[in-house]
Amino acid sequence: MAASEPETPTIARGYSSSNRTANALLEATIDALDTVGEGGLRISVLLEQADSSVSSLYHHFGSREGLVIAANSERFTRSIALQIETFAAAMEQVTSSEELEAVLAGVIASLNDPESQIFRQRRISVLGGALTRPALLEAISERQHELFALTATVIDTAKDRGLVRADLDSLAYASWLFGMILGRMLAEIDPSRPDQSGWDEIALQALVAPLRLSG
Repeated sequence: MAASEPETPTIARGYSSSNRTANALLEATIDALDTVGEGGLRISVLLEQADSSVSSLYHHFGSREGLVIAANSERFTRSIALQIETFAAAMEQVTSSEELEAVLAGVIASLNDPESQIFRQRRISVLGGALTRPALLEAISERQHELFALTATVIDTAKDRGLVRADLDSLAYASWLFGMILGRMLAEIDPSRPDQSGWDEIALQALVAPLRLSG
């Protein structure tokens, strides 16, 4: 039987509920957290924007805190999910080690996009808040594990195609990759080094080295 073509991992975006009111509340809360922060969050304003009611909020999210946790969990993962989809689609086209390195170079280059920096700032902000909110930490931990697993699946597919060394721990590689990218923020806030080309070069070498086939 012929092997089936590898499929790009499908990543659900947005709140899992199909209910319009729940999604409207979630999106209004995400927008508010991005613009005014949690301190500026006003439930009455969110309900008006979502054309909803207090009873709907409690029905779908249990409480104000439940709504904030759901919104922050989405803020933590949404942008990354889109990036994984792009990475997976690019990896499906790879047929050689040179093309693999080119895809990884594209991953590093994308980090210089100002929007990408905003995404990292958002993730760090949510993570910082989660350290003192166990329910939020649990929520984003579950979502992050899903992203690790999806990225590992992309690497495993490359293994099956003989593009990556077979003994690589794909999940460990995925978790390290996420940590390295998020850690770029430390370099970005250093006022003495506005040019990140040196970081990019080292990061690309670090990305490629564990994947290389021997020989």
